[in-house]
Amino acid sequence: MFLSFFLDRLIKGILVFLCQISIEMKTIAPLTFLLFLFLLYSCDDGDMIVTDFNFDSDSELHFCDNASDKVLFVINVDPSEAIAINFNDEDFDGTFDEKEDQQVLVIPINASNQLVYRTFDSQVGKDYFCSGIPATEPQTKSEYRSKNGGNLYLTTTVIEEHTDSLSQITTKTFETFAEVRDVTLKNTQKDEEIVRERIQLGSFIKEETLNP
Repeated sequence: MFLSFFLDRLIKGILVFLCQISIEMKTIAPLTFLLFLFLLYSCDDGDMIVTDFNFDSDSELHFCDNASDKVLFVINVDPSEAIAINFNDEDFDGTFDEKEDQQVLVIPINASNQLVYRTFDSQVGKDYFCSGIPATEPQTKSEYRSKNGGNLYLTTTVIEEHTDSLSQITTKTFETFAEVRDVTLKNTQKDEEIVRERIQLGSFIKEETLNP
């Protein structure tokens, strides 16, 4: 008798417990779903995509010097793509006059100093970014432009220096490495963004001759 009474109470207790869980889950589930929707739409600032750039510290960086308007760019053949940054700096030319062995120039990325990444339907020539006139060919398949924020770092180092014993003319060889940090690139055709902490753009070399 006692065992039967005990089992009956135990079964009823389990049923009550299960009913309470069921009621709580029916309440929690809609709230969880609503919270998920809220987070989804409140955080939606364009689709965040991940693209593996084929640019690094070994890339062949090209430099166009058009007075105050400078362009640094890298071109890849396969796939046909290019990344370039246009910036305003009257003094930068890939050299420096100070006696230090290295100089670092930090340029903010904004509306005047823009990083652009493009893919093309055919191969791009080196004059594409230096002509000053927008090229009609090759055609651009996709384009991403930087939003305000982040910086371009230009690290220029003297890698060789030689003074002729007779003429006393000194020749200096400089190497400039370019790197973009904390940049966001937005697709100009659809709602996509690329966020990168660092993008290495390679380096270029320039020589300077100094008369005595």
